[in-house]
Amino acid sequence: MTSSKKLKEILSEIEQAPISAGCGELSAIMKKAGILTPTAGMDSLKDKCIGSLYTAIQTEKMFESCVYAKWSCFCAAVAAIASCISVLLCLFRG
Repeated sequence: MTSSKKLKEILSEIEQAPISAGCGELSAIMKKAGILTPTAGMDSLKDKCIGSLYTAIQTEKMFESCVYAKWSCFCAAVAAIASCISVLLCLFRG
């Protein structure tokens, strides 16, 4: 996977490309991100490339969020176990 920082740099590069940028230029930029170049249709190719990069950035951010959520759940479980042990020690001590 390409890092979100790299994807944002490539997105910036495409946004700065002139409107008249050809398919070859945009394809070369999109290859840096490892994303397939969308085919042109009713919309401009540049807009489709930008949309594809936004989707890739969202996917990367969602993946990072899942990793952080996993660690948060692990830390919450450890805290719950520690508090349970603390309660049991207080009950048996008293």
